[in-house]
Amino acid sequence: MGANKLLYIGVSVWWWCVIVAADKTIVKGKKLGTGEEFRFDALQCDSARTLARYSGRRFCSIDKIRQENGLLDKGPSSEYGVLQYNPTRKFKAIKCEKRVSTLTAVCGAFSHSKLVEPPDVLKPVKIPKQDCIDAASTKLITTEDGRQLRAGMGVVATYKYVETGTVVLSENNVACEGGEMKVKGKKHESIVELVTVNFKITEIEVSEELGKLRTSEGSLPRQCSLEYEGCVLDDMTLVIDLTKVNLCQYTQVRRAKFKLFRTEGRDMAQNDEYKLLFQLGGKRVIPNACSTQGTLLKTNFDRLFLLSADTAGNSLSMFNPSDVDLDLEARVADFYMEYWSLELVRENTAAWQNEMCTLSASRLNEDQVIIHGDHLLRMKGELVNEFKCNWVTVTASAAIVTGKQIGRAHV
Repeated sequence: MGANKLLYIGVSVWWWCVIVAADKTIVKGKKLGTGEEFRFDALQCDSARTLARYSGRRFCSIDKIRQENGLLDKGPSSEYGVLQYNPTRKFKAIKCEKRVSTLTAVCGAFSHSKLVEPPDVLKPVKIPKQDCIDAASTKLITTEDGRQLRAGMGVVATYKYVETGTVVLSENNVACEGGEMKVKGKKHESIVELVTVNFKITEIEVSEELGKLRTSEGSLPRQCSLEYEGCVLDDMTLVIDLTKVNLCQYTQVRRAKFKLFRTEGRDMAQNDEYKLLFQLGGKRVIPNACSTQGTLLKTNFDRLFLLSADTAGNSLSMFNPSDVDLDLEARVADFYMEYWSLELVRENTAAWQNEMCTLSASRLNEDQVIIHGDHLLRMKGELVNEFKCNWVTVTASAAIVTGKQIGRAHV
């Protein structure tokens, strides 16, 4: 038998001894008959006072098995609002456009007239912001000659007037009387100027991101901003009513009950109904523009936050389907399914281990002896006898050979 091997010696039901070979090696067949003695370190486990008996089923605690497999008791649920941060604001604004066509001519003798210069056709003209506001609110526009005309939303209102001179229409003639005006910086007389105006008011969709406005026609200059409530450009005037703009960039996706728990050093929030799982991070104060007080809990997704239901008030607008981010939706679903599949494996493993433990504890047809530290466990079926052992030094002598008889070894 080689060094550091174990010898199990059983003498009666109360005497159990485990001999550990020390530095010497016993070579089978070489030491017989010499009477040489050997010393061993051993565990003596024959004290009845140290005996403890109990059922092996005590080791089959499903709670301990679940804990060993990383399955946690997640406790009660709390209601939270799931908020999505939208970097782009979307709102409606009023756009006013004015296009002017002008015909300038000399009013000659015998009603003959000649063009002074090529006519202007649909030339854009600036509109003061207040004029656009008034036209949008009253649905009326005031012409240059003092008339008031209806201007419906999205409809082009067309009107005409004579800017310079006069024109008289008779049964068989058109007579004109010119006036004075400057053409290319020079003063001219007998000039008649005829003007046709197209005026249009439109409600348009505007988006704002990082302080820059954009419409369906493209980006607007920096002078157009929420701060200035619109702008006046050469070809149009934009009016923004801030009372109709949701300045809060957080929208509420849904409310749900989450179980909060900690695993592997991470704080988590889980909802199985909507297949949501978030790793919680730091906190962020809700902006004043949201008209709701409270603190947001950051998640492992940059645009998603949790807000306690106690502060998730009706002032937060609900999620608009047009704001759906399919990539974000897919990443949230993948994160939940990855954890769910791992948890399912752990559940099955724990259930299997519990069944195997229960089955092993019920084995009635054989003894099992296990050394655990300085304790000896003798198991038969569900019953476990546990002995507290002591370390002792054992002296053993080899067997004595007498003729053809081999005597017993002595311990």
